[in-house]
Amino acid sequence: MGNLLSALFLVVIGSGVLAYAWHGYKAGEINAGSSGFLRAYRPSREENPFAYRFYLGLYFVAGMAMVVWGLLILTGGAPPLKLR
Repeated sequence: MGNLLSALFLVVIGSGVLAYAWHGYKAGEINAGSSGFLRAYRPSREENPFAYRFYLGLYFVAGMAMVVWGLLILTGGAPPLKLR
């Protein structure tokens, strides 16, 4: 049961991160944390293309890593998460 729960958790969270990266790609702007107190940092394709591509790539790699890790847990290629 722990293997299935760990794999499902990672696949769902990873899919959510990938969906957010896809939405950022389509919108041309992605949320990348804060830039001071109460101000969001949102690089866009036009204003800061390097930061936009960096954060888009970071979200993509993180989402893919979680999905692949979840699938590896299902196949027995990786240890499950230690859930308590």
